[in-house]
Amino acid sequence: MENKTIAIDITEKMNSNEKMFVISGRDFGERQRQELEIDEKIENNDSITIVIPKTIYSISSSFFLGMFGEILRKYGREKFLNKVKFKCENSTVNENINDGIFDALNTAAAV
Repeated sequence: MENKTIAIDITEKMNSNEKMFVISGRDFGERQRQELEIDEKIENNDSITIVIPKTIYSISSSFFLGMFGEILRKYGREKFLNKVKFKCENSTVNENINDGIFDALNTAAAV
């Protein structure tokens, strides 16, 4: 199988994504991970780019942990960041991503 880089819109499987400003909820993050087949795409591609539309102003730690926490712990920070890139235009979302990575790897609440 040929490896490649793919892009995934984080809101692709969400309802009414044009009106969404904040994404939250661990269960919701877990459902998105399954719906978007994140685990399989990370495993089967050299890298993936997670695209976060400019309509999203914030991603809660709970959502991030539901979507990426398990994967982060599996791969570790360095390998995860080599495989998964985040594309967003909002500095707050970039901070949310960095906080989520820290939480996934450094707190008991992430488990």
